[in-house]
Amino acid sequence: MGSQILYITTLTALIVELFHCTVRDESFLIRIYGKNTDILIDRSREVENLLKLNAAGLAPELIVQFENGLVYRFIPGRILSTEELPRYASEIACHLHKWHELETSKSSLLWDTITIWLKQVPDESVAKELEWLKEKCQSFDCPVVFSHNDLLHANVILDPDQEIHFIDYEYASPAELPFDIANHFCEYAGFECNYEMFPSETTQKSFITAYYGEDATEGKVNELYEKVRWFCLASHMYWALWARVQETISEIEFGYGKYTEMRWSEYWRMKNQFMEE
Repeated sequence: MGSQILYITTLTALIVELFHCTVRDESFLIRIYGKNTDILIDRSREVENLLKLNAAGLAPELIVQFENGLVYRFIPGRILSTEELPRYASEIACHLHKWHELETSKSSLLWDTITIWLKQVPDESVAKELEWLKEKCQSFDCPVVFSHNDLLHANVILDPDQEIHFIDYEYASPAELPFDIANHFCEYAGFECNYEMFPSETTQKSFITAYYGEDATEGKVNELYEKVRWFCLASHMYWALWARVQETISEIEFGYGKYTEMRWSEYWRMKNQFMEE
């Protein structure tokens, strides 16, 4: 393959090395896993996710798997900026609904994942908070769907035909439906955690309306909106612990400690607000 490569470029990522290469008229993405990232990510599940999504027309073809990475077909297009997320909200919502229609386990892995990460960076107060939040969120009795779990702007691709695609499937797993939407809303703030960019109630309800499509009713939209609000806390806890683990294992220069602090700060701000309502 090496002698046939016309060009290869390095892309950026926080926990993998990415290379975009072209062989004749075909483009591929090479993902090389970062050091110790198997502590955070189940790589066998990542491959299963890719195969499952490809079969449903929601991901590119996997070409080969090797010991510390993957090669799959490249999706042409560009990533969206955080500022563009509201503009393409309806398209993102509709595409997310396609993901959530896929058959999956009825047992959420969200809380198991958070628990596994917490074991890497033990904290008794966080453990108690996790139990409280888990009980609160599970009281909503939400359906479990096949969830992307990492819909930040850089994982949303706009192709030349103006169609939306999602990339990076390493965190995907069965999870409660509101989590994916809540997590996406939190990502409006970007890595800088500028929560002035967090979508308004009107914007959130418009997204949820587009998500439901023809099945949308005022009652369904309002009900999911209320659940999404509480699952925003789960998103902040999820990524705060992710960053705390990364701080202990990663060789990448990124302000994981500061990111952890900002996610926890917003967690407590939102929780206090909800508890006072």
